[in-house]
Amino acid sequence: MKLYRIKFRHSIFSHLPKEEQAFFVRLAQVRNDLRQIDLICLTGVQSVNDTAESEKDVSLHQLMFGVRLLYGTLNEAWQIVQTGWNRSGLAKSFYPLLSTDSKEALDRLKKYFGSKNLISGIRNKFAFHYDPTIISEALLDIESKPPRNFEFVTGRTNANVFYGFAEIVRNFAMAKATGLTMGRDAVRKLYDEPHGVYTDFTLFSDGVLLIVAEKLSMTTKVVETKAITQMGKFPNVIFIEES
Repeated sequence: MKLYRIKFRHSIFSHLPKEEQAFFVRLAQVRNDLRQIDLICLTGVQSVNDTAESEKDVSLHQLMFGVRLLYGTLNEAWQIVQTGWNRSGLAKSFYPLLSTDSKEALDRLKKYFGSKNLISGIRNKFAFHYDPTIISEALLDIESKPPRNFEFVTGRTNANVFYGFAEIVRNFAMAKATGLTMGRDAVRKLYDEPHGVYTDFTLFSDGVLLIVAEKLSMTTKVVETKAITQMGKFPNVIFIEES
């Protein structure tokens, strides 16, 4: 597969205004993180679809872990836009240079984050949090439903210990945040909503990064890589060999 390695000199980059330099780097950092989290989500989706019933809880946890990271990181990505774009003066000079697609993506992001939204809600309650109040409420809700069995799995290594009952409670609480009962529709909504915002953020951020990059007297070299993963054949980690 052919890729393009693009280089620019730090000496040229360092002459850009400090606000441009910082925004360029911050956008690139969060863009890298979102790319990796998206790959976690993709392998998680595949794993949920491919695993047997006894392993599906582990697969679902890996998917929802990636989704929670996506919510949290997208919320931080918007904070970068707020501070590095809206409050720095870059918006005034850069906006006319954006493509139509990037402008429309930015407009959608403003509309989404300008009102009550699932990303901010999940980030504030679930992405990096273990709120006892939310868990207690979820336990009460579960008690009102038909009886279910709770379980966990254990083995000789830490990698094979999984507390499935804890994920049932968390997923139940997250589903409630979507206004749906825990099930395929709730998981689908939790997965789909941030990916739409992720798409808009990439359209906007890549447009901004290109504007800055064009100032840097770049050189381009075509490179061949064999480090290619076929996502349809990429297995997720469920349990590991203990021998």
